[in-house]
Amino acid sequence: MVSFQFGDNDHIVFSIEARYKVGQTYSVVLGCFRQFGLMFVAADERDVIRLRTNYRKDENVYLYRVNAHPEVARRCSSPMSPP
Repeated sequence: MVSFQFGDNDHIVFSIEARYKVGQTYSVVLGCFRQFGLMFVAADERDVIRLRTNYRKDENVYLYRVNAHPEVARRCSSPMSPP
């Protein structure tokens, strides 16, 4: 998951999740060979974190904050400028 902050407390999260067929379980090997469908999720950060901490008890959630000034982010994202 990747989260972006807009304004003071508005965060949007983008997540790419594997979608399994009925009876199928996750396998790293099958994942390498693209045997799972993918679902792209855009959601409010509170909803996504709350889902994983309050309802999916078998998942660990870690939050790593990275702050970048807009000028630095623009310079790094431009294909013509060095990072």
